[in-house]
Amino acid sequence: MFINLATDHAGFEHKEAVKDWLISENFSVIDHGALTFNDKDDFPDFIALAAGAVSRRPGDRAIIFGGSGQGEAMVANRYPRVRAAVFYGGNDGIPSLSRQHNNANVLSIGARFVSIDETKKVIWDWLHTDFLTEEKYKRRNDKIEKITRHIVSTGDVGVNVVPAVIPKTQSDLESELERLSFSPEIQLDLVDGKFVKQISWPYSPLGEPLSIKRRLRNFIIEVDLMVESPLAAAYRWLEAEVRKLVFHIETIAFDDLKKFIKSKPNEVLIGVSMHGDTSLDKLFSYAEIADYVQLMGIKEIGAQGLPFDSAVLEKIKQVRQRFPNMIISIDGSVNRKTIKDLFLAGADRFVCGSAIIKEKNPKQAWKDLRFLINE
Repeated sequence: MFINLATDHAGFEHKEAVKDWLISENFSVIDHGALTFNDKDDFPDFIALAAGAVSRRPGDRAIIFGGSGQGEAMVANRYPRVRAAVFYGGNDGIPSLSRQHNNANVLSIGARFVSIDETKKVIWDWLHTDFLTEEKYKRRNDKIEKITRHIVSTGDVGVNVVPAVIPKTQSDLESELERLSFSPEIQLDLVDGKFVKQISWPYSPLGEPLSIKRRLRNFIIEVDLMVESPLAAAYRWLEAEVRKLVFHIETIAFDDLKKFIKSKPNEVLIGVSMHGDTSLDKLFSYAEIADYVQLMGIKEIGAQGLPFDSAVLEKIKQVRQRFPNMIISIDGSVNRKTIKDLFLAGADRFVCGSAIIKEKNPKQAWKDLRFLINE
């Protein structure tokens, strides 16, 4: 069992003291930050990392700190399988009760209201208290998890599963958008026959992104630029008001991407991606200036339905270690067999081509994939 710690400036002193104490007691501790005191930091940046770890690894626990602990618990409890309890003084038995009755796996401490010594005492009791397995407690907690699964499976909230389309023609793209109208976000995979072997609209047949601008407005559109000249394509798609652009680092110089990022509209997010043979070190340098990273779950890009490349699991872990706050998106061979392993490795966004597009009922396939990582 790992103990995940996180705090903002308000709980920094408590977190540091508790970390040293837990390590001295031979607990395995992961510190998700803040790693230095900064009175301008924002607690969701750090709390989300600890809560996400517990969500992916159900055997873990987390202890999070803030001024009152309330906002921190609100962040944590948005994650599936996380049950965060708050303690900010008063009855020292409350945290233990949260373990006994609710199987709480996150404890949120209001550092401005409890001393470090009292914090250590309630943490010790909380860590050494087991969940009561009486039928009534199990029944109630199962209902909490059932609510989460229902919300996710009906598409209201949940981990981001994004259908991906390789448009054959403009009319084909319009038809697919209609078919995928249930999803708030769509990725368009563009291939020019040069960077990869395949070719898609608007390269063949020739077309203009601006011609489909009105049809794109109902979605958050991400364009994956698997093309030889991504900057020219990027500017054309910006005219169509897309919200996300993915650049493959083999196709663009670092300085050119940096200049583009400075010139783009603020609301447009930039992702960077890489081939299987490109070094992670090169990706890391580009990731420093990007909003998110896209890792490929396949060795050959530009087509759907290719076999899974399990090496991506280790890449996810390395990117997560280097960039704890970075959104990690996975594209390629994301399906029912692979999505949970990708999620547990640390990915938090999943682009699915054939696993959704080629299904007779794409909406149900989309729901099923979301359900798999929240069951």
